[in-house]
Amino acid sequence: MPSLHQVFEAEGKSSPSSFAANVIMVSLYQRCFEHIQSSQHEASHAFWETHYSIDKALAHCRNSVMAQHMNSSGSQGPKAATSTSTSTSTRHGSRHDSRHGSRQNSIHNSTTAPSDQDPISLAIRMNIAAIEVSLHEAALAKVEREKLPSGLAAEAVSKCMAAASEIVSAVQLGRRLGDCRAEIFQQLDQFLIWPMTTAMQVCFRGLVHREGDHDERFVAMLEILAKAMKDFIDPEHIAPGLLDKAEASVAEAQEAAVKKQGGMDD
Repeated sequence: MPSLHQVFEAEGKSSPSSFAANVIMVSLYQRCFEHIQSSQHEASHAFWETHYSIDKALAHCRNSVMAQHMNSSGSQGPKAATSTSTSTSTRHGSRHDSRHGSRQNSIHNSTTAPSDQDPISLAIRMNIAAIEVSLHEAALAKVEREKLPSGLAAEAVSKCMAAASEIVSAVQLGRRLGDCRAEIFQQLDQFLIWPMTTAMQVCFRGLVHREGDHDERFVAMLEILAKAMKDFIDPEHIAPGLLDKAEASVAEAQEAAVKKQGGMDD
């Protein structure tokens, strides 16, 4: 297996295993985490140099190194079918009882599926997108703290939204999984909760700050994520009050939209 340095320097598409892809993902998370930790005291030039280096590495992974896990042939936007199929209504109790016994064999069998139908690839895709959100959230905080040009803030907001949309698309693909793959996706709930929560936070901020004309999109994304959390995630892994906040944000945004429409009609 090549070193991580060789992986990031390699040209062209490669075909890493799910295990190798997870190692690459963890290394990117560590780089991003260390970057965020140092952002409070790091000089502006050094901060942006590291920021763009990590951003480039993420793009390289998405488009080249891990393309077989990242590329989607049929993902839907956040307004698409919220009533997607499958056995995701399996209750948490029975799911928890069977989780540990079948995990290893079922995960091994999933690795032969196309990326859109491979629960492990979907989890990798979601976590890479969550790393992207974290990277650009740090950039947004830097811009606001140092009063840098607004164009940098707009770019960060746009990239956060794109990454959050990627998470939602992967969740929708997960909802369409059938047979044992849907069960595997549920078994990965501890690896899904962080990206799903991260995408929710992007939506919360977007609704509060009215980032562009995207309220309907943020509401649709929150509805998809909240429903998926209830279906896929063990309640013990969900932050207290998170789903309540999502429901309240959706209700508030919908009420504001009704009032706005009423004012236009008058």
